[in-house]
Amino acid sequence: MSKKLNIIEAMKMPIGTKFEVLKEDGTKDICNVKIIEALERKGSKKLVVDNRAYIEIVVSDFVSTATFIPIQQPVSFMEAIEEGSEDKKIKVVMDRITFPKHFADALNKYMSLNEIFKFMSEHLSRVGIRNVIKEGKWYIEESEADFNE
Repeated sequence: MSKKLNIIEAMKMPIGTKFEVLKEDGTKDICNVKIIEALERKGSKKLVVDNRAYIEIVVSDFVSTATFIPIQQPVSFMEAIEEGSEDKKIKVVMDRITFPKHFADALNKYMSLNEIFKFMSEHLSRVGIRNVIKEGKWYIEESEADFNE
């Protein structure tokens, strides 16, 4: 489930928000974009290509008709635990080099906090659990209510 925003809605998002961009025909643009603070004017924002060059996006027919989908950012382990204890589902994304594919894939789906800890306690050592907690990228499942805020 992803929010779909137009350019005006996208620019209302906080600085640092990253987006996938869908063209008018529904195909994904080759580059993602990001909102940064405009250094020229304090408190202003600008939309840039999310790469090292940070090329500013010029408003054009393409941009005015594009759909912007916010890219979910990972949260801290503690934030995931806090949200998970409030009946929200969470997931942890692990590097497949560090963990076997079947472990990484099993953890890379939204589950209750109890399900995640049950899986880890049944399949991982203490060191493995510690590595998941420290090195994993934690995400909280977004709900329809999150999109209407």
